[in-house]
Amino acid sequence: MQIEVVGRNDKRKIRATVVRESSMSSPGRKKKPAGYLITLLVLFVGICRAGEDSQWGINTHTPTIEQLDICEELGVGWIRVDFNWADVEVPAKNQFDWGVLDNVVEQASARNIYIYGSIAYTPPWAGASSQPSDPPTNPNDWYDFVYACVSRYSYWVHHWGMWNEPNRSECWTGSWADYLNLILIPGHSAAKSADPGCLVLGPEFSDQDIVDTLSFLHFVMENASDYIDIFTQHSYGSKASDTIRLIDSFIYPAVQNHAPGKELWLTETGWRSDTNGEDFQALMYQEMCKGVEQTDSIKKVFFYELTDGPATEKWGIIRYPDNARKLAFYSYQSHISGSTPPVLYSDCFIATAVYGTPLAPEVRVLSEFRDKYLLTNTPGRKFVRCYYKLGLPIARLTSRNKPLGFTVRAALCPVIVLCRTILSLFTPTAATVHVKEEDFHPNEKQGKLQ
Repeated sequence: MQIEVVGRNDKRKIRATVVRESSMSSPGRKKKPAGYLITLLVLFVGICRAGEDSQWGINTHTPTIEQLDICEELGVGWIRVDFNWADVEVPAKNQFDWGVLDNVVEQASARNIYIYGSIAYTPPWAGASSQPSDPPTNPNDWYDFVYACVSRYSYWVHHWGMWNEPNRSECWTGSWADYLNLILIPGHSAAKSADPGCLVLGPEFSDQDIVDTLSFLHFVMENASDYIDIFTQHSYGSKASDTIRLIDSFIYPAVQNHAPGKELWLTETGWRSDTNGEDFQALMYQEMCKGVEQTDSIKKVFFYELTDGPATEKWGIIRYPDNARKLAFYSYQSHISGSTPPVLYSDCFIATAVYGTPLAPEVRVLSEFRDKYLLTNTPGRKFVRCYYKLGLPIARLTSRNKPLGFTVRAALCPVIVLCRTILSLFTPTAATVHVKEEDFHPNEKQGKLQ
């Protein structure tokens, strides 16, 4: 496909300012030996490289200075930032408003936080309608914006994503072939022309429909894997182990089958604190971090997201609007720093303390029994209320006293056996859904490559 490049001479670039000691020596002051300067340079490069190699990231959209300070406090090496075409090049072609992003990139670089830039969404003048999910009517417009964006921030940003979740109609209304012909291929060409050393990431698929996700992924890899340097995936399993299992079993093997040796980044994953509770959210952050370290499939993880918004869904680890830290913030921070994570309890305080995690099978049995046989009647609810008053102090005591913990654990064994027996006798077994590899073939109706 031929793409005409226009307007390159108008593209502004920002260059990093390097503060150097003046070559003029003040009276009575000796110049530092060149070896000292080389040593400092090597140390500086080493520090920058350590941040770039970090596995840990978080989604920030377009963060404020205060939010970047929080990221620095958190200790993440990476943030995922929205470089939305629809927000920058408006109201018409070649009318740019870079102000917010200029500040984000400058402030992130000052804190040595690396940026993964996500470029997406069509401005009203460039699409068939006013919807940001529309494909651009002219791929040259997309090419020009990507070129302008990548060249402008090439002093600090070297990883660029091409669109966001193009397998969801809310984010992309074109066909699979449209995504390759109008976004990925011209975007790759523009990014590499602007910054030959940059890396192009994609396709940023959502896993809401795993069969559709794998079908689209196969389609992209069979036709355009050379245009992606690092593969990316969004996955929201009910538990961290579910997400790890999905990546290990399906996504990563599919990538390695078509593009052996290329990395996979998990660029969105997370859990809502308003529906799952802050304890559970924090626990899942701990479990995901451990899982990422134990698997070879995921090179980096970007949790979704840093801060709650005014909407009802609370995905963040920072509350809105007071920026109070949730438990998940401290869980993530402690894992990055290697310090002791906060102690987490489920509503089954004592069992969680003696078994070490609210996801232990024994704890889940007790929780299920409580929900189905105690909370459904008045005497059971009274017992649970009494337990909530007394359970937490006992749990804290057993977590600090190992002999007492072993004693309580032994005492719980017959209770757990009884609860499991009652549940197995009177609770129907849920059906298991099996996903087969043969379901993952591309949909021929999605269109053909040009």
